[in-house]
Amino acid sequence: MLCSTAFRPPPRWYCSTTGPNTQLRLDPLTADSADDLLDALLGANPEAQSLKKLLIDRTEGNPFFLEESVRTLVESAALTGERGNYRLSRSLASIEVPTTVQAILAARIDRLAAEDKRLLQTASVIGKDVRYALLARIADLDEADLRSGLSRLQAAEFVYEASLFPDLEYTFKHALTHDVAYASLLQERRRTLHARIVEAIEALYADRLDEYAEQLAHHARHAESWEKALSYLRQAARKASARWAFREAARYLELALDVVERLPKNDRAAEAKIDVRFDLRSALGPSARYQQIADVIRVAVALADSIGDRKRLAWAEMFQGHASIELCDVPQALQSSHRALALAQEINEPAVVSTARYYVCQVHHTLGDYRQAIESGRPALELNHDALVDAVAGGVTGAIPSYALTASQAEIGLFAQAAPDGEVLARLVTAAGHPYASALVHTGLGYAHLRRGDANLGIPLLEHSLRLCRTYDLVVWVPWTASALGLAYAFVGRHDEGIAHTEEGVKRGCDLSLTRYQALRVTFLSTVYLLAGRREDAHTTAEQALELARLYYEKGPEAWALYLLAASEDLSQTNTPEDARLGYLVALRRSEELGMRPLSAHCHLGLGQLHASLGDVGQAREHLSNALAIYRELGMHHWPEQAEAGLRALS
Repeated sequence: MLCSTAFRPPPRWYCSTTGPNTQLRLDPLTADSADDLLDALLGANPEAQSLKKLLIDRTEGNPFFLEESVRTLVESAALTGERGNYRLSRSLASIEVPTTVQAILAARIDRLAAEDKRLLQTASVIGKDVRYALLARIADLDEADLRSGLSRLQAAEFVYEASLFPDLEYTFKHALTHDVAYASLLQERRRTLHARIVEAIEALYADRLDEYAEQLAHHARHAESWEKALSYLRQAARKASARWAFREAARYLELALDVVERLPKNDRAAEAKIDVRFDLRSALGPSARYQQIADVIRVAVALADSIGDRKRLAWAEMFQGHASIELCDVPQALQSSHRALALAQEINEPAVVSTARYYVCQVHHTLGDYRQAIESGRPALELNHDALVDAVAGGVTGAIPSYALTASQAEIGLFAQAAPDGEVLARLVTAAGHPYASALVHTGLGYAHLRRGDANLGIPLLEHSLRLCRTYDLVVWVPWTASALGLAYAFVGRHDEGIAHTEEGVKRGCDLSLTRYQALRVTFLSTVYLLAGRREDAHTTAEQALELARLYYEKGPEAWALYLLAASEDLSQTNTPEDARLGYLVALRRSEELGMRPLSAHCHLGLGQLHASLGDVGQAREHLSNALAIYRELGMHHWPEQAEAGLRALS
């Protein structure tokens, strides 16, 4: 299950559909199908048959190319008659068929009357789909001339009516026809028409411009109206994010990054550059594109610092700290997160302070500094709850210290705090109506129940979180939630489901090149294998978890991996009891250093059972008694019976 942590670029199987050029694929027809199509177009008379082979060879059977080739021959008078009954008007040797369909379309457009060609070109700037009301605004034609021109273009099969209701709309017969018409325009003419389209949309739909943000962004960008382009691109991105289409939002914001660089160089432009980067960071997060986030935010930090904007600098440092811990840059993560908190406290706005505390909490939780994580994160719960709800509802997810707080409390055995704190957080995110924040909070609370031994309480919470992740495409959080849910299933005896979910979580973490929490997820898998009786798999997986934890500087998962190595030793093998004993002692020492009392109890239980199997009654009783005392003190409900049974067996 150990996987490479090398970061890979995004897949190249997708293409952008924004802008005028769209790549479409038309598979060639079989020889028989191409022959049938040409029979329908040319007719079956012997004179037309001699043309078929030439057309099929030249077009390679592409149906659109075939149809346009025949139309070109008709328009150039090389063919006479009517569809289905054409005749050659000159020798086959004198007929030239253009070598590309683009060349055919360009030639057909050039043969149009000047006013019709201009109308077609003007329509192409609007897009493949052309709303009549918009075209009427920019075509410089009276209604009679506009309608007659459109009729001629319909007759020539360049465009056709697509809809009459609620608005009359035309569409180009083929995307390639649109592309060639658009490409035939001079650049300056295109720019002017794009600008006029922006003005026309703003005039026609002034009361509902949000509906047209994507079109306005496209036309303003090509009109080189940079301020409008920036505004509409960000508006389009917000619309996409509101429906959880983060990849689409990121595409708009990447365009906005290019646009914002074209603004005049001043403080206002610098603020815009920072804000676009913040928006892009939010859009990239759910897809775990942390290296890109780090690159984007690094620039935001420098910009905010250069203009002395303390509030933007605080946010930028928070985001840089988060990206850095995801990329295992521990020094940068600590420096940025603590600097952000200092700036936030200086600014003294509740949402900023709370979010800064949350990011500090996350960094220390990841590193296994659980008490520091709690000390940083818990005061956020004492801030104004209405302000926190408003902040999360507005997209500031980190305003609520979600899973890192409750998970840290669980790791050191503060279950009496974790449950009520988690329930407060759950109420806040429910009021905010933010699925991502809700997924994080419910996972944290479910995890706390799981660590306490209350798997049946944790399962509904983790199932709810996983549903949110899959419903809203929260890719980055699926690995954590799926693996935690798998561990919970295994605790209640649902081993097959547990293995499937936990293996999925680990694999998804690998696929996303995630570093943070991958070691912990692998410890979950080792535990699930152990509970399912797959001791050898558990031991191998624990070794992998230990390697990952040390690679990523995660002390908590390292302690769990050390415990699991000892717990999964096959005691039937020579010398293994001593290996297991030493392993438990190392894990116990590490857990005590970190204050991980639940894990310390598990180590004592393992040592007690091991010494009992070796007949060392004194050591067995001491460790089992220590385990039982910790379990009872912390209210851990799953394990006391095992310790008690062990003590009874020694009597």
